[in-house]
Amino acid sequence: MLGAMFRNYLAASLRNLMRNPLYTALNIAGLGVGFAVALLIALFIRDELSYDRFFADSPQLYRVYGIGKPPVTGFNESATTESDISGWLPLEFPQVEFAASFLEDKRSLRRGDFEVQENLAWASRDFFQIFRPPGGRWTGRWLIGGDPVATLASPNGAVLTRSTARKYFGTENAVGGVLELDRKVAFRVGAVIEDLPTNTHLKLGVVLSTAPDFWAVTDWPAAYVKLRANASAAQIEQGMPAAIDRHMPLRTIDGGGGQTLRWRWTHRLYLLPIAGVHLHAQAGADRFDRAPDLRLIGALAAIGALIVLVAVINFVNLMTARASRRGVEVGIRKVAGANRVDLVVQFIGESLIYSLIGLALAWALIELLLPSFNAFLDRDIALDLFATPGFLPGVVGATVVTAVLGGLYPAFVLSAFRPAAVLKGSVAPGGAGYVRQGLVIVQFAVLIALIVSAAVIYRQTLFAMNEGLRLDKDHIVLVRTGCQPTLVEKVREVPGVRSAACSATAPLSRLGRSGASFEGGQMVPVELSMVGFGFFETYGLKPLAGRLLDPRYATDSIRPGDERAGSSVLINDELRRKLALKHPADAIGKPLNHVRPLGDKPGVVSGTIIGVVPDFPVTSIRERIEPTVFYVQQEFFHLLSIKLSGESVPEALAGVRRVWREVGDPRPLDLFFFDQHTQQLYADFTRMGTLVAIAGGVAVFIACLGLLGLASYLAERRRKEMGIRKASGAGKADIFRLMLWELVRPVVWANVIAWPVAYLVLSRWLSGMAYHIDLGIGLFAGAGALAVAIALVTVGQQAWSLARGRAMAALRYE
Repeated sequence: MLGAMFRNYLAASLRNLMRNPLYTALNIAGLGVGFAVALLIALFIRDELSYDRFFADSPQLYRVYGIGKPPVTGFNESATTESDISGWLPLEFPQVEFAASFLEDKRSLRRGDFEVQENLAWASRDFFQIFRPPGGRWTGRWLIGGDPVATLASPNGAVLTRSTARKYFGTENAVGGVLELDRKVAFRVGAVIEDLPTNTHLKLGVVLSTAPDFWAVTDWPAAYVKLRANASAAQIEQGMPAAIDRHMPLRTIDGGGGQTLRWRWTHRLYLLPIAGVHLHAQAGADRFDRAPDLRLIGALAAIGALIVLVAVINFVNLMTARASRRGVEVGIRKVAGANRVDLVVQFIGESLIYSLIGLALAWALIELLLPSFNAFLDRDIALDLFATPGFLPGVVGATVVTAVLGGLYPAFVLSAFRPAAVLKGSVAPGGAGYVRQGLVIVQFAVLIALIVSAAVIYRQTLFAMNEGLRLDKDHIVLVRTGCQPTLVEKVREVPGVRSAACSATAPLSRLGRSGASFEGGQMVPVELSMVGFGFFETYGLKPLAGRLLDPRYATDSIRPGDERAGSSVLINDELRRKLALKHPADAIGKPLNHVRPLGDKPGVVSGTIIGVVPDFPVTSIRERIEPTVFYVQQEFFHLLSIKLSGESVPEALAGVRRVWREVGDPRPLDLFFFDQHTQQLYADFTRMGTLVAIAGGVAVFIACLGLLGLASYLAERRRKEMGIRKASGAGKADIFRLMLWELVRPVVWANVIAWPVAYLVLSRWLSGMAYHIDLGIGLFAGAGALAVAIALVTVGQQAWSLARGRAMAALRYE
């Protein structure tokens, strides 16, 4: 009995789908596109939350984070540590099974005539004991050849991934091959492993073994540990203070005036689960947060849910708008004995069929779009429903819930028809008009909010990379080099090069925290920045007062071996304000005591302020511009900034490469444009903005389908009314304006809802950045006007078709 009833319902549903091909296509297209976007977002979120979970025993793996306090500055968190923590952690804590140090580096690697600047890593011997593939052993598909554990235990050993082995040797069978590091040291390949998935924070193209004393002289490596089964990370953290006292003794520095400062870089160590490293928001001074930063994940999940909501609303509108075509069917079924429950089940079942077909369409779209999606995100996300437990049931469950919610209201509307009224043609089908209009309002509110969000993210990205940068970055290329004076002079002579200057780091990279005091006052936290002559001129910065660093003045640079001698310094305007100086000119000629490196430890040096320069971000616009001290110290230079004229750029770059071959380091030239640096710095802005823009485009597509459904419904409901109006003297323009207002009115109300909600959400997002654009009314008005324009274009043809209809035909319609 139940089987026959099910077959009857299924046959009726399929006949209805085939009888209305355009209506069916609109419904399935809306659901399919909405599901596709939501599933792509779900796959991305799953990938984000699965980082490093594929390693064997991942719940037992941790990264060691330190909370330190450099001299005279506030506390800050670091993902690296100041000593060989991995050497003493297993001795102090029996709960630690393995510990390893890890240091990312960029060096020259050569095999034969092939040589490149390679991103590589140094690792201590137990690194591959901690990070093991699924199954727990380096065998099978994860191991191409050799033994990675034994390789790191031997001197001058190298572990390569499959792709890196092919890069240098042309084959993955590279065990026994030799690579030269910086043209000085030979490393023998002891193992080749499979490329790791992209959902790991570890980049392991080349991993080199280290000498026993390597970590004792290496600055700030990362440390990882594997705990024994059932060991407690909290228990280890409780014993850390005593271990720090034993292994990280207090240091002393000369504070000037006979004052000695005692301090320790690391005040506390804690363990962060390896699965939380990728999303961990590293805390700033005096604020520590060990929880992952899930704001981006939450925002994308909300966007996915909103897209599905828009698709469901579109489905409801189309289903109820076409209800008049099914009134007779409902009446006959009721006369034949069907009750309301039977009809509700039938229509919800029909909704489920739509949803399943829409899911199949979404699946096909994802297969088509996933390669481009991966290329955009630089990921290797797979459409694997079984990779995460619960993902497949979640997708199926979400589809069923969507079908039930989408079909529930139309089912109750259609099943409520009275047979006598329907068969006489006196029923007003389609449900309550205000419900349908309310759904359209919600649709367009989501659409407007997404348009505003995409516009704000786009403008904030442009601001971050242009006005917020406060530097002239056009036609600037950067070269990683020790910056020898001969090289700099030769580069400046290359045709097409306007200027060249050295620095310790790129302008948007932090070097180190320190402290400074003025005229015997309290020391304030500052950033140190070592720059070369011509640095500020290269980036288009002019002093607010005083002068810039100049090689004609002997005191403007620190002579090697005489680091304790005073020197000329520049300060930024933020430090001038911190020192309570009213005008920039008030700082010129004043002494400034500041802590800076003196050999292997810091000390207090007195400098003379010769100029005040404008503020510009030392890191990014996410953080406030810190008080900064600039001075010249050659030994810290690692970067050369080259300003090109903008004419004959290829020829100028060729000239720079020629000079490098003549007087540069004996390694490949590592050159990149400054624009690349800023794009990488704000890559999350760009990706988020693109995803929101795509979601907004999908919302536009689906909302237009929904508005077409409403226009079709109104055209059917009000055809007779329009005929009477025409017979009473109304012209085409009057009817056209009336219909347009009826159809566009929900979009106007949608602006009323979307503007305050979008303002609150975007204000909160922007408040997380130190410098940002203003949320002007123009952004919201523009988004609202665009939504109205989309609505007008969508329903204009329907309204005009109704306006040009003949009065007699309209009156005979019913």
